[in-house]
Amino acid sequence: AIAYDPSRADAVANLGLALALTGHLEQAMPLSERALSMMRSEEEKARVRRVVAQTYVTNGRWHEARIKTPNAADPHEAAAVNAYAKAGTIDPTWAESSARLALRLVWRGESERAAELLERALALAQPGDESAIVRQLAVIAYLDQRELARERGQTEAAVNACARACALDPVKCLPACLQPVRIDEADMAADPGLGAQGGAPPAAA
Repeated sequence: AIAYDPSRADAVANLGLALALTGHLEQAMPLSERALSMMRSEEEKARVRRVVAQTYVTNGRWHEARIKTPNAADPHEAAAVNAYAKAGTIDPTWAESSARLALRLVWRGESERAAELLERALALAQPGDESAIVRQLAVIAYLDQRELARERGQTEAAVNACARACALDPVKCLPACLQPVRIDEADMAADPGLGAQGGAPPAAA
């Protein structure tokens, strides 16, 4: 058992996080909400909000690990998105929650919102471990965005996503970005020169 002072918001929040990290989410989340209702001083609020946000991200990662294929109808997908969004609401200054939410939104087709969250997360990230984690998540999100755009033949979107990934990590992004992008008929109609640049040939009449 973990001994703690139930009259202190930070102690309650820390217990909630400890339970979440050990997989006891049903016990952890009510404690986190209770800790938020107990906050008094501004200093205490800052500490408690960060710990509770970490608890919600832990919750989100637990659900994310159980997603077999990205699918908005999957209850684990919805739970992960909601947990990351709640973490960002509780502590808007913590970059990691925004980056993790953006990564899920890419697979839901919400590219614009995902891009906004990634830019915000990169701007918020503190130097050190937080910045490294956020940059890694952002690279994965941009490469996922590139892959989805590539599969749909969305050339410009694929190139832009690759450029963002390479700006953060050129070594990791290059192997993925060297894969050819399928150019669809709409792209060909807009720019006939694409066919001469190694893209898909025009459809036969």
